[in-house]
Amino acid sequence: MEYNEDNLPIKHQSIWEIVNSYET
Repeated sequence: MEYNEDNLPIKHQSIWEIVNSYET
């Protein structure tokens, strides 16, 4: 899944960090 963080809302940024933890 490729998402542009620039297109994502700031709220998603916090979730993005959690998602990265799952992918790691």
